[in-house]
Amino acid sequence: MVSPETLRKYSPFADLNEEDLRRIATITQESTHEYNTYLCYQGRPAKKLHVVVNGHVEMQADFDLEGLKRKPLSVRTVGEVCSWAALTKPYILTASMFCPVEVTVLEIDAVALREMLEQDHRLANEFYTSSWLLRSRGSRTRAGWNVGGIKS
Repeated sequence: MVSPETLRKYSPFADLNEEDLRRIATITQESTHEYNTYLCYQGRPAKKLHVVVNGHVEMQADFDLEGLKRKPLSVRTVGEVCSWAALTKPYILTASMFCPVEVTVLEIDAVALREMLEQDHRLANEFYTSSWLLRSRGSRTRAGWNVGGIKS
């Protein structure tokens, strides 16, 4: 568990009230990953929603069936969210997340977060309609990919 104050530092959570922050904090862990490692791989279940705390994460797409040839799509930096697939059906990762440097992330339990958002429509509305969501999702288009994952 992280503190609600830790969550508030990052734009996805900055506008949430204290009770909502506390609830999300209980399903959030902070973890550090060594450089030259992967947080998770394309095609696998998205079990966590990640927020970059320190360092940066390179989003990569597989260009072969074995997942041995990957190409960079975009970079997520401090405060940005990775692994949106954790909140959208079928909850399968659409990109691998590579750590070219040592990276610290917040890892939010996706199943617990989805349940929380399904039960609390007010929180879901705040969470899904905030401007950080649009900015973070839109960063994918800067790499030449639209939100549907089709090369533009």
